[in-house]
Amino acid sequence: MKKILFLDANDTLKDSIFYAKQCGYKIITCDNIPTHICHQLADVSYNISTYDIDSLKKIVEKESIDGIVYFASAHGLYGASRLIEMYDLPGIPFSTENLFSNKKTFREFLHDNKFDCPFYQTVSSIDEVDISKITYPVIVKPIDSSGGNIGVTKISDAKDLYKAVQLAIDSSFSNVALIETFIESEIQINGDCLICNGNLILAYLGRHIYKGTDSILPYATIFSPTLFPNEILVGVKNVIQRLISVSHIESAVINVELRIGIDGKIYFIEVNPRHSGNQIYRLMNQAYGVNMSEIAVDLALGEKINISSSLKPNGNYAYAILYSSYGGVLKDLEVSPFLCQNSIHFSRFVENGDEVKPFLHLQDRLALTHLSFVTEEKMENVITHLDEYYKVVLE
Repeated sequence: MKKILFLDANDTLKDSIFYAKQCGYKIITCDNIPTHICHQLADVSYNISTYDIDSLKKIVEKESIDGIVYFASAHGLYGASRLIEMYDLPGIPFSTENLFSNKKTFREFLHDNKFDCPFYQTVSSIDEVDISKITYPVIVKPIDSSGGNIGVTKISDAKDLYKAVQLAIDSSFSNVALIETFIESEIQINGDCLICNGNLILAYLGRHIYKGTDSILPYATIFSPTLFPNEILVGVKNVIQRLISVSHIESAVINVELRIGIDGKIYFIEVNPRHSGNQIYRLMNQAYGVNMSEIAVDLALGEKINISSSLKPNGNYAYAILYSSYGGVLKDLEVSPFLCQNSIHFSRFVENGDEVKPFLHLQDRLALTHLSFVTEEKMENVITHLDEYYKVVLE
């Protein structure tokens, strides 16, 4: 009997566990939140942090683990990548995960491999900033953090630079800030990609939607087969494939964010070796007629994935974050019948009576909805005017 370790037992892993059970595999779950629903589905569960590598090693050896599933969990990825490397299991090893998760290392990788990359510098103190090389606007961010836009600032004036650098340093695990030239663009691409045997098989790519031109935190992504001109889509896929090749990724899922600059160049912003935290996989399943939850289990065991790279996505889909523009105590979250009728999946993260914050970081979201639309035009109109379809009532 094959044995699979699921790192993080939240409900996004539920379908993967059901599939693994149907296959006759033994299910072992692990995280330090005993109330997570997937612990109840496991044959064996452990109340251990996914960051406790020494304890995780003991579980892998005790249970004779054959594969590790972390799916969309950044917490699970931390432990999984290290275990995958230590025990030579299928998946993305720590050396590759660290390449992407550390923004300094990633920018160096892009530069060394001749990918288009804006000018950047990294500093561990304000005194190290080379002001003479800065062209505004710039983005200042921690080279490593807990994610969700924490410690990230767009700066258009020198008077705000030092405050932003210090925030990024304080938000970084390594206490290092990255300062890079802001890429002027009207298109930021976001999506999940399936890689098999070193080849890009599926690339489900959409366009980020922002509240305004100065915003750096998207609240939605829209997907449609006709969203991008073919030459842009082909160029982006070619760049992703080259990244896969030079980073030696064999079989995995990655989430990518890229910007098409006004100079026509394609720039990587981020690559995460997991599904998007906004659960793009649900839309990917609808568009391609696949089941990414099942594929995650097969990938973890090194099984062959029988999907043609010629498969094309269908339909108009979007994920959208419902959020508050102000802080306070939530009295009610009123969602329009239209959003409810067009919703494929709805996740609510707060209850009435909870304290909420203005939407500055991903963790400030109130709810996440996945939507289906008849036309691309209707989708874009609704998503760009999303605040007309729900109301946040604060006490």
